[in-house]
Amino acid sequence: MRRSNQIGSSMIEALGVLSIVAILAVSSIKMIGGLFSQYKISSTASQIKELQKNITSRYDVWGEYNTFDIDDLISEKVIPSDMIVDKNKIVHNFGGKVEIKKFPRNNLYYSIIFNDVPYESCVELATVNWIINQGSNLKTFSINKYEFFWPCKGPYCIDDGVRIGTSPPKGDEEEKEDGTPSEGDANFLFGISEKSKNALPAKIKTIITKCKDDNKNTIEWLFQ
Repeated sequence: MRRSNQIGSSMIEALGVLSIVAILAVSSIKMIGGLFSQYKISSTASQIKELQKNITSRYDVWGEYNTFDIDDLISEKVIPSDMIVDKNKIVHNFGGKVEIKKFPRNNLYYSIIFNDVPYESCVELATVNWIINQGSNLKTFSINKYEFFWPCKGPYCIDDGVRIGTSPPKGDEEEKEDGTPSEGDANFLFGISEKSKNALPAKIKTIITKCKDDNKNTIEWLFQ
């Protein structure tokens, strides 16, 4: 009887050890998965920073962005190697398509678009700091077509705000009640109040409401 009890106790102890091992294994898998996910989020933010820096440096001599040929940008190593799928397609770390476009109304600006961005990465990308030495190449920024603008003290700005164009705005130059820019000339993007929800740098409270809780977020940056 004593031997039977000893075998029974040993089996219970063994099962207990196996249960602990299983719990630790599951916890480790979850931890590794979380770390890998955070790595992808952080490295996606690094991708947009590197891509912007490379494009700006590439066209700095010309002083304007006339056209973008993906083949040329890849061959000249402007596109980071980890973003290249084939000669005609570039993607970010989560597999969404990346687009590079000339601004249609002014050759001094271009946009980078990240499609199909997960929620966590959307929030991370929206909080990237673009201010360097009290200035920034970023002019506007949007999450799912909700646009953010740099604050402007006057009714519209020329150099230190987000005005784009060559002629004065038409119509009302004041800001709307919801903080969005007033209507005017289509060639202009107006500065807004620092207190506006869509003022840059983007506020985290606004970011978390504009990033959708799925993998279909679209983020667009307009750079000079």
